[in-house]
Amino acid sequence: RGIYRPGVEVHHIEELTPEAKALGKDLIAPDAKVYYLNGELSASTLKKEGFAGADYHFGLYKLSPKLIKRLHALGLEANVWTVNKEDDMEWVAKHDMDYITTDYPEVALDLFEKLSAN
Repeated sequence: RGIYRPGVEVHHIEELTPEAKALGKDLIAPDAKVYYLNGELSASTLKKEGFAGADYHFGLYKLSPKLIKRLHALGLEANVWTVNKEDDMEWVAKHDMDYITTDYPEVALDLFEKLSAN
């Protein structure tokens, strides 16, 4: 399931534990970007373990917005899930997240377009 709009990239995300990543990523898709989902690892640990970034719940980023800056400082990406309220989507947009997971992609795209026009 997905949506398409010109200029909008769509990514597929799969959950891999560190063990699964170590065992299979290099054999299955060596160029695949792998993001960590559980939320307990620091940005520096993610970098050391070879993850492309964090894919953490919205509440974790809201409790620790500096995590986004730490990820970016290390060249990692920040994906947030699952953001369904417009005010939360606006918070995400203002905090320079790389990706957003939502059950309402049309609402998110409309909001991001509106914010970028201002």
